[in-house]
Amino acid sequence: MRDDDFDGRDIIGPRHADDGRTGADDAHDGRTGAGAGYTGAGAGADAGAGADAGDTGAGRADDAGAHAWSPPWWRVAGYALAGAFLLAVAAVGTLAAHLGSLDRPGRLLIGVAGVGLLLLAGRDALARPVLRVDQGGVDLVDGIHRRHLPWAAVLRVRAGTLTHNRRAVHVRVLTVETIDGPVMLSRRQLGAEPERIAETVEEIRLRLR
Repeated sequence: MRDDDFDGRDIIGPRHADDGRTGADDAHDGRTGAGAGYTGAGAGADAGAGADAGDTGAGRADDAGAHAWSPPWWRVAGYALAGAFLLAVAAVGTLAAHLGSLDRPGRLLIGVAGVGLLLLAGRDALARPVLRVDQGGVDLVDGIHRRHLPWAAVLRVRAGTLTHNRRAVHVRVLTVETIDGPVMLSRRQLGAEPERIAETVEEIRLRLR
């Protein structure tokens, strides 16, 4: 706030016309102040809840002003538990017999699915954050590699949908267009809506350009 904003304004506030108020009035003011304190605490809690809700689009901002996105930990734990369960079904014949009649090829397929889920859980746990932006540029996971892109190398960030025509599968993705070509990150990787992430990253990019 600039100093000239205060010109011509009474920033002290009006004085009470009656300084000889009764003790009851003072007590009433004290209760009012306490109520305001409780109201402020409730507002703070609501603000904290709003910040958690905003993580899905704006990402988690650290002290340096960087924003980062990653899959939620509950999803990582779910993949790990499901993968371990499928591996147990494939490895233990008696467990497979209790769940259904599974022959050797069926147990093999279940084992492969379990390994795939464990690999996804491991990747999501280790490759964090998937996307991070700060004043220095963009850090992202491209396949199995992590890349750092200065803002000069980022042309545009947009959200879109990939459609596999044969299977009619629609995947929402975030596309980071760079001077070396586009890099796409799925919603599952980011753990948030690509549209809101694109708005946040583009706002930062245009401000720092």
